[in-house]
Amino acid sequence: MRAGHRRSCPPPTLPRSDCRRPVILATRLLLAADAPQSTPFLGKDLLPWLLLALGGALLVGNVLALLRPPPNAGAGDLDRAPVGRSGVMAAVGGVAAIWAAASLLRG
Repeated sequence: MRAGHRRSCPPPTLPRSDCRRPVILATRLLLAADAPQSTPFLGKDLLPWLLLALGGALLVGNVLALLRPPPNAGAGDLDRAPVGRSGVMAAVGGVAAIWAAASLLRG
């Protein structure tokens, strides 16, 4: 054997299980590449769920801001939320939440 040359397989008198290890690993990698993909993170309906959560929060937050203004407004704060802007944002949140719920129910 040359200097610096390592044998990849043991001598014939020893078991050859270590010699086959790279072949087994390569086979497993190839089989894993052909396997069906696992489910995505948080399921396949992630976007509708996020839209439902954000739309619902937008709707509830703006409606509550209109119905229950803060008791003690600080310096530079408004006494109550702007009705027009809060109404439009609540409507946008409601539409988004309804759309997301319909998407989830439809499947």
